[in-house]
Amino acid sequence: MTCYFRHIGHIFRAATVEVVPDDEEDIDTFIRELLRIQEGSCHEVWYVLRPWIENPNMKQILIQALRDEFGQR
Repeated sequence: MTCYFRHIGHIFRAATVEVVPDDEEDIDTFIRELLRIQEGSCHEVWYVLRPWIENPNMKQILIQALRDEFGQR
Protein backbone atom coordinates (compact mmCIF):
# COMPACT_ATOMS: atom_id res chain seq x y z
CA MET A 1 0.00 0.00 0.00
CA THR A 2 1.16 3.51 -0.74
CA CYS A 3 2.48 4.94 2.54
CA TYR A 4 0.17 7.95 2.70
CA PHE A 5 -2.95 5.83 2.21
CA ARG A 6 -2.84 4.87 5.90
CA HIS A 7 -3.40 8.53 6.78
CA ILE A 8 -6.44 9.02 4.55
CA GLY A 9 -8.66 6.08 5.35
CA HIS A 10 -11.35 8.52 6.50
CA ILE A 11 -11.17 10.22 3.09
CA PHE A 12 -11.64 6.91 1.29
CA ARG A 13 -14.59 6.04 3.54
CA ALA A 14 -16.21 9.43 2.93
CA ALA A 15 -15.75 8.94 -0.80
CA THR A 16 -17.06 5.35 -0.58
CA VAL A 17 -13.81 4.09 -2.11
CA GLU A 18 -12.69 0.61 -1.18
CA VAL A 19 -8.94 0.41 -1.71
CA VAL A 20 -8.01 -3.02 -3.00
CA PRO A 21 -4.51 -4.04 -4.11
CA ASP A 22 -5.46 -4.03 -7.81
CA ASP A 23 -6.59 -0.38 -7.59
CA GLU A 24 -3.81 1.09 -5.43
CA GLU A 25 -1.63 2.19 -8.33
CA ASP A 26 -4.56 3.77 -10.19
CA ILE A 27 -5.68 5.64 -7.06
CA ASP A 28 -2.13 6.82 -6.36
CA THR A 29 -1.76 8.03 -9.96
CA PHE A 30 -5.11 9.81 -9.76
CA ILE A 31 -4.19 11.60 -6.52
CA ARG A 32 -0.79 12.59 -7.93
CA GLU A 33 -2.47 14.03 -11.03
CA LEU A 34 -4.98 15.92 -8.88
CA LEU A 35 -2.10 17.37 -6.84
CA ARG A 36 -0.05 17.98 -10.00
CA ILE A 37 2.88 15.88 -8.77
CA GLN A 38 4.72 14.28 -11.67
CA GLU A 39 7.31 12.39 -9.68
CA GLY A 40 8.25 12.05 -6.08
CA SER A 41 8.35 9.70 -3.17
CA CYS A 42 5.35 8.75 -1.12
CA HIS A 43 6.49 11.17 1.56
CA GLU A 44 6.62 14.02 -0.96
CA VAL A 45 3.04 13.27 -2.00
CA TRP A 46 1.95 13.28 1.64
CA TYR A 47 3.68 16.65 2.15
CA VAL A 48 1.49 18.16 -0.59
CA LEU A 49 -1.66 16.18 0.26
CA ARG A 50 -1.73 16.92 3.98
CA PRO A 51 -2.75 20.61 3.60
CA TRP A 52 -5.62 19.46 1.35
CA ILE A 53 -6.85 17.20 4.15
CA GLU A 54 -6.59 20.00 6.71
CA ASN A 55 -8.55 22.50 4.59
CA PRO A 56 -12.29 21.68 4.63
CA ASN A 57 -12.90 23.00 1.10
CA MET A 58 -9.94 21.18 -0.43
CA LYS A 59 -10.83 18.04 1.52
CA GLN A 60 -14.32 18.09 -0.03
CA ILE A 61 -12.82 18.50 -3.51
CA LEU A 62 -10.60 15.47 -2.89
CA ILE A 63 -13.49 13.38 -1.56
CA GLN A 64 -15.73 14.29 -4.49
CA ALA A 65 -12.99 13.62 -7.06
CA LEU A 66 -12.27 10.19 -5.56
CA ARG A 67 -16.00 9.40 -5.33
CA ASP A 68 -16.52 10.36 -8.97
CA GLU A 69 -13.60 8.26 -10.15
CA PHE A 70 -13.55 5.24 -7.81
CA GLY A 71 -16.62 5.36 -5.55
CA GLN A 72 -18.83 2.34 -5.00
CA ARG A 73 -22.08 2.58 -6.85
